[in-house]
Amino acid sequence: MTKRSERTATQLRCFQPSLVPGLLQTESYGRAVIRCNDTLSDEVEKRLAHRMDRQETLTKANAPHFVAVIAEAVLRRARADFRDIMAG
Repeated sequence: MTKRSERTATQLRCFQPSLVPGLLQTESYGRAVIRCNDTLSDEVEKRLAHRMDRQETLTKANAPHFVAVIAEAVLRRARADFRDIMAG
């Protein structure tokens, strides 16, 4: 879905069996997820800024109804070095 589509939607639904959805990610979590792709080293901050900008969709007046289904394992399986990020 494009940024424009998200901003004009009345309802958004998301199923993520392995990650916290981008619209719900904290800055630290988003950065860690984007950094997993080694080929994006030059674009991490640009992509992160775009991801954080998309979250305004959920806080604007007349925000769309947002339904996210996240597997419990996503919240519980964090390695020791990722636990602080998941706490956020």
